Amino acid sequence: MTATRTLLLGTDAPFSSAVFSRLVRAGVDVVAVGVDGEHPFAPLFSASTHGHRETLASLAKAQGLPFRAIPDVDALEVREWILSHAPDFILVACFSQVLPESVCASAWRDCLNLHPSLLPRYRGPAPLFWQLRAGEQESGITLHRVAPKVDTGPIVGQVWVDLAGGLDGAALEERFAEAGVRVFLEMLAKLPDAAGHPQAEVEASWQPHPSAEDFRIDPGWCAQHAFDFMRGTAHWGQPYPVTVEGHAFLLREAIACDSGGTLAVPFEVDGDALRLRCHSGVLKASLA
Repeated sequence: MTATRTLLLGTDAPFSSAVFSRLVRAGVDVVAVGVDGEHPFAPLFSASTHGHRETLASLAKAQGLPFRAIPDVDALEVREWILSHAPDFILVACFSQVLPESVCASAWRDCLNLHPSLLPRYRGPAPLFWQLRAGEQESGITLHRVAPKVDTGPIVGQVWVDLAGGLDGAALEERFAEAGVRVFLEMLAKLPDAAGHPQAEVEASWQPHPSAEDFRIDPGWCAQHAFDFMRGTAHWGQPYPVTVEGHAFLLREAIACDSGGTLAVPFEVDGDALRLRCHSGVLKASLA
């Protein structure tokens, strides 16, 4: 591929690692990797909320690529490091810091972000969490230009992604990463005519970083909604509060969902598990 020198900015989350792996397999010339945080020696495995898995830095090292820990993306030495690799594109995949315009301008062609929602809906730092909480069945991945205001840049490409099925967080992130790289490759195939279009602000929504209370389960949801939400957000390591008929419980992990099941009482404690009658169906989850 020509004009695809790409510098990737990400974290140790599965989304970043999956994006990197798919870029390499597709033949994109990844010239360097920047890792959000303070990892001076890039450990082989990361003890993050996603569990012990290879980090983005270790994957870059296995490919013989330069990588850099970036505690402050606005530092002069970071911009000099990026410029030294002369990237055509800076591609952001789950990098938590806001990129200043000086960093964006370090790419010869463009600075782009992969955001796991159909922008302008679900802007913000945790779009998958909020979509699962809202019970969305379909979502998508958006490739957009980085702008001074987070998640507002012109849309270069989008594709739908299935959000249903009770997948865990890592599997969901890998599914979105695969779709995102596909959109990036489609954009490369259109060069130099890969024009974007502005986001429709009237359709925009923004959600913050989740609080502990945002993990609360509502018995008024259908059981499948609760099951998918718990499965997809379990890697956050937070308990799930639920209150039923004045009884308060903390749930730990979704065990099963019987979408067509019924329960004669609002809830039933079964050893260290709770069976919860939902608006439709029955959820079984372990107690924290």
